Amino acid sequence: MRSEKVMARELTATDWSNAPFEESRDFGANQSGMRQFNERVVLQIIRRAGSLPKAEIARVSNLSAQTVSIIINQLIDDGLLVKQEKVKGKIGQPSVPIALNPEGAYSIGISIDRHQVETIMVGFTGEILSRTSQTYPYPDPQFIFPLIQHSIEFITRSIPQDRRRRLAGIGVTAPSFIVGKWEEELNAPPGVMAQWKTIDIRAQVSKPSGPPVFIAKDTTAACLAELMFGSGIEFPNYLYIFMGSFIGGGIVLNGSLFPGMFGNAGAIGSILVPDIDSTGQMTGFRQLADCASLVRLEDALKPSGIPLDQAFAGGDSEVDAIVADWSFRASRSIAHAIASACAVVDFDGVVIDGEMPRAALESFVSQIGDQLAAMRLDGIVRPWVRGGAIGAEAVSLGSAILPIYTNFVPNDNILRNLPEP
Repeated sequence: MRSEKVMARELTATDWSNAPFEESRDFGANQSGMRQFNERVVLQIIRRAGSLPKAEIARVSNLSAQTVSIIINQLIDDGLLVKQEKVKGKIGQPSVPIALNPEGAYSIGISIDRHQVETIMVGFTGEILSRTSQTYPYPDPQFIFPLIQHSIEFITRSIPQDRRRRLAGIGVTAPSFIVGKWEEELNAPPGVMAQWKTIDIRAQVSKPSGPPVFIAKDTTAACLAELMFGSGIEFPNYLYIFMGSFIGGGIVLNGSLFPGMFGNAGAIGSILVPDIDSTGQMTGFRQLADCASLVRLEDALKPSGIPLDQAFAGGDSEVDAIVADWSFRASRSIAHAIASACAVVDFDGVVIDGEMPRAALESFVSQIGDQLAAMRLDGIVRPWVRGGAIGAEAVSLGSAILPIYTNFVPNDNILRNLPEP
């Protein structure tokens, strides 16, 4: 069957150090890039709408009814789309909504953090189907990569045998500074952390006969999750900020994830911001990651013995004062970084998410907005600021959706590779 040929294709993993997100899904050797692009457009329209009849898809896509019909019929044959029950009661013939097939493709995501590695599998519509996780005191690659292989094998076995060809790939995420910052924060043997300087993560995860592996920094993956399942539905251009152990970010331009030439776009934690002491005097500059990361709040809480996940609950005056002080300093630093970023790229706004309780995140986002409103922003348009929709799962969900995004969502790289007329 053609669907088996499609899913059995060999997808070469993209080299993220040079050209992120340039791998494309091959629907057939004789098809043009424009046809492939149109197929992805149709898939993305249906993904965002949930389901639509062919006539509405043609209207939204500006493609002819005949073209849309051919594309949809082929994608149904490929197993990527399904027909739903006819909708009656309207003028004219009953319409047949077309939807994504949740079992049309599968994808595995692996997120490596300083104290945990998590592996999840999602279906074609992004629902989490399986999950495993393992904690550790520090990220020892000699422990982590055998564990990852075991987790991949375990999760893959949950896919019915006749559908395993539909595994689109494996997405792997880790912080871009996996050695530098972590080496400072963790009590790990120096030799253990030094291994990360030379390890090829893709090579450690890949197998010769296995699915392709795609690599991204953790906050780029979180940005992708927000794009696919959160604010990306509403806003075409924004700076994304993720409040994890270390603050980081991503960029969405024209409705697409922009990873940058080296996969490091949106590395907001590296922006220099004013370092202001308790008296309000500026003492120099520091990287945003050193001022506004959750690990800094963790450090401040250590004398009290209160873990980070309890600190935002409130009720302890001493802890509340520590959180309030961190929030004020961090929000001020983030506002400065946002202003700098918006001076370079004319963002519509900023989406902020992270590993914080929802109420605490909303309050923090509001505080950042207030700090930004108090700043002089001559020469730039003041961006809107809002909270993200995904929360702490953004990194792991983004890692899993990475192969699906790369292989099934429209991007300009397909059109760039078309031959000259």
